[in-house]
Amino acid sequence: MERKSYDIIIIGNAAAGTGAVESIRSLRPDASVLMITSEPELGYFRPMVSYYLYDAHKPNYFYLHPREWYEDNRIDLCLGTTVTELLPAEKCLKTQDGAQYNYDRLILASGSRNNVPPIRNIDKAGVFTVRTKKDADDIKDYAKNVQEAVVIGGGLLGLEFAWGLKTLGLDVTVLEIADRLLPRQLDHEGSRLFEEGVLKTGIKVRKEVKIQELIGKDAVEGVLIGEGAGEIINAQMVLVSAGVKPNKELAEAAGIACSRGVIVDEAMRTSAEGIYAAGDVAEVGGTVFGLWPMSLEMGKVAGTGASGMDAAWKMTVPSSIFKSMNMQVFSVGDIMTFESKGLRSITDYDRHSGVYKKLYFEDGVYVGGIQMGSLNKSGVMQKSIGKGVSVAQMVEDVIEK
Repeated sequence: MERKSYDIIIIGNAAAGTGAVESIRSLRPDASVLMITSEPELGYFRPMVSYYLYDAHKPNYFYLHPREWYEDNRIDLCLGTTVTELLPAEKCLKTQDGAQYNYDRLILASGSRNNVPPIRNIDKAGVFTVRTKKDADDIKDYAKNVQEAVVIGGGLLGLEFAWGLKTLGLDVTVLEIADRLLPRQLDHEGSRLFEEGVLKTGIKVRKEVKIQELIGKDAVEGVLIGEGAGEIINAQMVLVSAGVKPNKELAEAAGIACSRGVIVDEAMRTSAEGIYAAGDVAEVGGTVFGLWPMSLEMGKVAGTGASGMDAAWKMTVPSSIFKSMNMQVFSVGDIMTFESKGLRSITDYDRHSGVYKKLYFEDGVYVGGIQMGSLNKSGVMQKSIGKGVSVAQMVEDVIEK
């Protein structure tokens, strides 16, 4: 079969892939570019999938670019196609349909997949993970004949999905292994207030849970928790939200250096000449970040490098926003570490409005914080990170104003 050649090929069309192709087109308008993705969809805003689950997404903002954008920018698309082999020495890749493509530069933006914990009988019908639009479509269809659901995992995504299932009319229970909800984003008091809000929605929460197995003949009928005879929580659907794993296998099989993800430097270069990696699949400085804004920026850096220009990715302090269950939560910085180190903090809680704020300081400098009940200070809390802002200034900007 004749090989088709491109200047740059991008595997993946989500955050990193989109950031890459936008950079490439702005820097090299005449370069031939191919985007290959295993999903049959145009690139879409993956964080909105939880809202898509219960049709609360904004259709006009769901897709990153309309098809016309790719056509106008002469970006060839190969949707619903899986890359099966990389041949770095030949600068070639192969797909599942037998096609072969040559490239001058390659960007791996293949993302990640959901982690499924080793729970007995987790392969039963009615057990789902949510990563793609198709996952959400499958869940919506299955939920039509379900009354009770269990969500395994009380993190941000797990709670968003729990709200989605509740909105679809299901009786929902969240199972969390930790002693509280959102321990990475909230302190103990914030977590307590947050859980009160979750319970007000009618969603049940079980913490410090040990899951023994899923029960049922062919389809799931419940979850056995606890020790010994334990307790059965009835559920005709189980949704697992237990983190993600980078899709590194393709690179690993090709001899590209990998650890948890595909190892890259600050320019997103892998150990193979002419090959970059960005987004959820990439490991930078020993860490896989898996956050949409960071993936987008990594993609831009990879696209710049693949275009023949220099760029370096600079890590930003991660932040989270939760807008679901009629609640608003903003968190910036590693709250769990701040708490364990006993950093100085200043807390303000207005019981009347329900607004909770907490600021953290190290050596007299602002390093992160929390706001719940409103997002009106999230902007200044985010922008003040890394600027050496003093205690007095942050109190004036966030607490007093």
